[in-house]
Amino acid sequence: MNITEFTNLPNVNNSKSGIYVIFNTENDKLYIGSAVNLSRRRVHHLNHLKRGIHANQHLQRAYNKYSKDVFHFKVLEYVEDTNLLVVHEQIWINKF
Repeated sequence: MNITEFTNLPNVNNSKSGIYVIFNTENDKLYIGSAVNLSRRRVHHLNHLKRGIHANQHLQRAYNKYSKDVFHFKVLEYVEDTNLLVVHEQIWINKF
């Protein structure tokens, strides 16, 4: 999967568990994470980025530089068993 294929993935907009990607269309960089509640995690990321307090400094700097319009939150995979979230997240990280 390349960066242009991410646009075809579903948006993060539900409370299911799974693996997500935040991708920057300006520089093609990715942030991959997992969440028990994808929608809540998306809101958490956006709130922290808007407030300038995101824990990931690289993501925060990119957000400050490019603005929110170039960031897209997409679902890579839904994971029903939340005990497997970290395992699946690592598989996706290794893939990219």
